[in-house]
Amino acid sequence: MDVIFARTVAGACVIRKAVEIMGNLTEKYRLSSNLTKKQLIDSGFDRFGIYKKWLYGKSVQLEITVDYEEMNYTYMVNDVCNGQLYIPYYNNIYGRNDVLGKVISKVNGTFKELSKKGIFIYV
Repeated sequence: MDVIFARTVAGACVIRKAVEIMGNLTEKYRLSSNLTKKQLIDSGFDRFGIYKKWLYGKSVQLEITVDYEEMNYTYMVNDVCNGQLYIPYYNNIYGRNDVLGKVISKVNGTFKELSKKGIFIYV
């Protein structure tokens, strides 16, 4: 029972940290007010408003989902091999590593790249 509780608490901490990090980037970037579906598709989004980019080999992937009608977005950094969030991105309590540095750099670079294409505006 204690192990299950510890995992639940740890999971809650990771989720809380994920919301904080997502809040940081979603506060820095907002969707362009004159965004069109064609612009999304031309920038690499699929017809459902989902953009996927490999950040580290074929194991860590960035997924940005744009809700065109509500004019908002979410993003996740996923560990595809394990089918979950890439935990070091959201909670680096155990330290940082070379992979995490590359992932953070590529996430920030992707948002800058999409800003140049007119998808996001840096606030």
